[in-house]
Amino acid sequence: MNVLTFLRDIGKHFSVNQMINKEAVKQRLNRDDQGISFTEFSYNLLQGYDFACLNKLHGVALQIGGSDQWGNITSGIDLTRRLHQNQVFGLTVPLITKADGTKFGKTEGGAVWLDPKKTSPYKFYQFWINTADADVYRFLKFFTFMDIEEINALEEEDKTAVKRRALSMCWPSR
Repeated sequence: MNVLTFLRDIGKHFSVNQMINKEAVKQRLNRDDQGISFTEFSYNLLQGYDFACLNKLHGVALQIGGSDQWGNITSGIDLTRRLHQNQVFGLTVPLITKADGTKFGKTEGGAVWLDPKKTSPYKFYQFWINTADADVYRFLKFFTFMDIEEINALEEEDKTAVKRRALSMCWPSR
């Protein structure tokens, strides 16, 4: 589908007023230091159309995304219902953030894939070994099947080891 066809056939289902009133857009428009680019603003239509196509072609009825994607997900739900009269759903999960408050994920250039064609085993290892200390135990809870008790014990053991190292630097043994 070319751009003009997309705007004519798909764009007509989106109200600019509704798009501006989406929480993520309102927040960006109200910030003095930065607004919102046309690319970011129109992404809503593209993601919505993508979901409608996935529903039509593959029967996908649930879109899952980070909580910052709620507006885009609801646009896809609305568009799918209009175009195909299908009942579809959206689910958001809390964003995973790093200790510095930035998002963890592909949008921030921090994607790490299980597929070795997308992330080599070396880069996969380097990604995790270079994870900030402040994030390690939270990420273990999110991304492993380790028991919480085991993770908590490792964290406590690590805190004790750090204290011992700090003390040994202050009072070196003779």
